[in-house]
Amino acid sequence: MGFIPITINSYIKKKHVKNNPDENEKDLRKRLNSALSDYKKRVKYRFVTKQIAAG
Repeated sequence: MGFIPITINSYIKKKHVKNNPDENEKDLRKRLNSALSDYKKRVKYRFVTKQIAAG
């Protein structure tokens, strides 16, 4: 079975909240979006530093 991409909204509604009913959905959404944003920033940073290093 391979990876099946889903949106954050689908994950929250269909998976996480269902399996973790005590979780605050608004806080979860904020944490996931923050983590995704941080990840994207690091990927861009790594690309730029590799480009600079390569000259």
